[in-house]
Amino acid sequence: MPENLTMEEGALIEPWTVGVYAVERSRITVGQKCVIIGAGAVGVMVFLAARLAGAVDICVVDISKPKLELISKVGDCKTILASRDCKETARSIEECLGGKPDVAFDASCTAPGITTAIYVIQYFYCKIIWPPQGIEPKITRVTTG
Repeated sequence: MPENLTMEEGALIEPWTVGVYAVERSRITVGQKCVIIGAGAVGVMVFLAARLAGAVDICVVDISKPKLELISKVGDCKTILASRDCKETARSIEECLGGKPDVAFDASCTAPGITTAIYVIQYFYCKIIWPPQGIEPKITRVTTG
């Protein structure tokens, strides 16, 4: 790490690069709507990158109220506290955005997060960051509808 970076700044490099890469791969364009599932470090960086790419209506979903409160302070976005029922969360996302989002990002790396994204979107982007041992990370674009 360069000597002129603090440890705190250095710790943000990986989540930022993951967020930028995810947004670039999604091909989100100016004026589109998106949902980000997961409001941790990577989710925040995806949010910032999506906003810079021109997304106008962004909904962030998480199971943690404090994380949702924090991301609301970072920038203008809508938030949803995830339900245990993935279909119910997907319906809440559609209500929040006034329809299906153009792009969904999973930053939770959880089965419920991925399942919710698949229920709510026509095109789904997923980056598995910490795959189970022996499984190669893959980037997937799935047409669901």
